[in-house]
Amino acid sequence: SEERKIQANNVRKGAVIYLCGEPCVVKDYTFSKPGKTGSKKAFFAGKSLKNGRKYEEVVPLASFCKLAEIYYH
Repeated sequence: SEERKIQANNVRKGAVIYLCGEPCVVKDYTFSKPGKTGSKKAFFAGKSLKNGRKYEEVVPLASFCKLAEIYYH
């Protein structure tokens, strides 16, 4: 199956993406302004669907995040 991705600047609260290799529900996000030598960044904080732990990740705003697929039984 094809891997689904979303650009970091389009991620919102409630989205399910991979943070630190874990499928997580995004609970909070912020976007930073570009610095003197760097590009804009996105900061994501989420809760794992597997173990309930909190994960945080910082990625370039123009990069893509892998969407997690959820299957309900």
